[in-house]
Amino acid sequence: SLQVTGQASSVISISPSAGSLHGGTLVTVLANGLAPNSTSIKLGSLTCSIVSLSVAQATCVTSAAGSAQDALLQIIYKYKYRV
Repeated sequence: SLQVTGQASSVISISPSAGSLHGGTLVTVLANGLAPNSTSIKLGSLTCSIVSLSVAQATCVTSAAGSAQDALLQIIYKYKYRV
């Protein structure tokens, strides 16, 4: 199962809900307010490499996992501020 942290109310859907232990699963996250060029995604402790990203949809490819596990979806926003 997937749990969502961060801006949980902005996530609309995540698919698929399971993937290969060997990685390579294409994951699509539909959400409101993603920040192109400033967003990264993790599933559990593993990076999901972004292949496309818009303000409404992120698609990423999973990396290999050592064992089967429930994964916490993390959408990480990186902002730079000028003073």
